[in-house]
Amino acid sequence: MSERVKICAVAEVPADGAKCVTLGEREFAVIAHGGKFYAVENFCPHKGGPLGLGQVKNGTITCPWHRFRFELETGKSVTNPAMRARIYPVAIEDRNLMLTIDLTFGPSSNRG
Repeated sequence: MSERVKICAVAEVPADGAKCVTLGEREFAVIAHGGKFYAVENFCPHKGGPLGLGQVKNGTITCPWHRFRFELETGKSVTNPAMRARIYPVAIEDRNLMLTIDLTFGPSSNRG
């Protein structure tokens, strides 16, 4: 069952950077870039690196482990187009960032 949950306050996310947040058993990187906010599972589909610790630049986030880059809008890898990071839409309500997600399931099944 999907649930709308507060991720964090807008002010907690650094400009052109990320903040890591845990919801249930899942970890997300909440990203601010170009006046928009994004949420991505904090798990690189390449080798499991922490995407939230990567560099945000030109509409992408780069995994700090092996430099795989992912588009913030689509999750598609710029490095290997066959890979995708899980991107979730973020809404702003009363200066808070909200995410709609199914929290009844554990960590993503794409964790090799």
